Amino acid sequence: MGAFALGLSWSVIALRRFDGLYGQDAFAYYDYALRLWESLRQGRRPPPFFWPVGYPALMAALFPLTGVTSRAGQVISSLAGAGVVLLSAGLVRRLFEQEGASREMARWAGLIAGGMTLASGQLGHWSLTVMSDTAALFWGTLTLWAAVRYGDSGRLRWVLLTAVALAGAVLTRWVYALLVLPVGLYGAWVVRTHGRRVLAHALFGGCVGLALLVPPIVLLHGSDGTPPWRHPWWTGWSLGNALRRTLDTVDGHAEYPLPVALFYAKAVVSPRALFPLWTPFFVLGLGAALRHRWVRTLALLGGWGTAMYGFLAGIPYQNFRFVLALLPATVGFTAIGLDRFGFAGPTRPAVPRWRRWTAEFCLAVGFLGSLAYNGRVVWAFIDRKDADVAVARWVEQTVPAEARVLAFGITLTLRHYTPRDVEELYGLTPADLSRRVREGRPLYLVVPLEDLGRQWRGRSPEQNYRWLRDGPGLIPLGTFHGYTLFRVRGR
Repeated sequence: MGAFALGLSWSVIALRRFDGLYGQDAFAYYDYALRLWESLRQGRRPPPFFWPVGYPALMAALFPLTGVTSRAGQVISSLAGAGVVLLSAGLVRRLFEQEGASREMARWAGLIAGGMTLASGQLGHWSLTVMSDTAALFWGTLTLWAAVRYGDSGRLRWVLLTAVALAGAVLTRWVYALLVLPVGLYGAWVVRTHGRRVLAHALFGGCVGLALLVPPIVLLHGSDGTPPWRHPWWTGWSLGNALRRTLDTVDGHAEYPLPVALFYAKAVVSPRALFPLWTPFFVLGLGAALRHRWVRTLALLGGWGTAMYGFLAGIPYQNFRFVLALLPATVGFTAIGLDRFGFAGPTRPAVPRWRRWTAEFCLAVGFLGSLAYNGRVVWAFIDRKDADVAVARWVEQTVPAEARVLAFGITLTLRHYTPRDVEELYGLTPADLSRRVREGRPLYLVVPLEDLGRQWRGRSPEQNYRWLRDGPGLIPLGTFHGYTLFRVRGR
């Protein structure tokens, strides 16, 4: 399954010639990896970074092998996606064995979980891009898998792997610090099995994890950077956000069809995450784990899902890629539901034939339907990337080489794919704009007018656009894929 996932990712990358760079985050990770690489080569202290440094640090480490390109990020993301598939299968299999299932039944449950993970559109989507989501999920899943291995054996090496993996997850995305909850709950059960030596092992593992975690945070989030606890996810978190559909943040004004809590609950009903045909089995599996008091499963999978969903339901943002963090919990309980309903391989004790056929039908149709649906989603995503590159080429052909371009929404794409002098409109003030107009160079502006009037009304980008329009004046040169290009009049 891991090889199939890896081959699927690179088939799409090759067919569409996709370089993994789309959206602000992807460019930010890649640009920081470049700066980190140059700093290390020159023996200088790396610059600070707003986000966790784990993912761009891995990219910089791969540059000698892949070349200094975005392919390094895609290698990491695709390998991590394949690893998540294998680890999800192994995690569910071992949990089934700990709950008393036979090895044969546990093996089939693991295969079901791995297959559903492979079919997940969100995992496949973000395994193509230069983004940290899939890498963080890999470290997080490895954390829980290593914890289960420790529960089986009580050996110190598995505690150390748990600590290393958890540190890697947190250094890749801050939100994975919440995995301390399910690991701690599971550890409380392990004490009953292996005795008090578990406490000594946990203390030693905690010291190792902190030794890996603290230095990068202190080094790269010092006085020149923003500390992790100042991240908008943490500072803006509120229980009240769960019921809100209208949100105002540093990313502008947003009005959504669903409240935040319901939006992230789509993780178990959306074909981009868990195919809807599988949703009843998720409910059945969760109910079965509660009814039979599968403490270990509820601690790890239930604790993971509860912690992640509880946090997402309170953040002031709606972005569906965040539900990727819920994937191991959702496929784990769905695998339990399919097992309870009647599917667990040929050696399962007799169950009504109609139930077995129904489970097999739902599993097969859901797998194929998920791959087909999400293939179209990924194709449309890459189409949007290609459209942005087309806008960049259009701007390059229209704007003279000596000009300055003020941009919003497509700034990083223009900087990466064109040689033009591009400046971000968001951080400029009227005084800055006045200086740009007076300096004598040809000045151009490219903005998404519809977004300015809706999401950014009254905010810096829209105010700067109005200042240029009502002051020096703007001459429209055309609109392409939602972006309008203007020439700014001089004095």
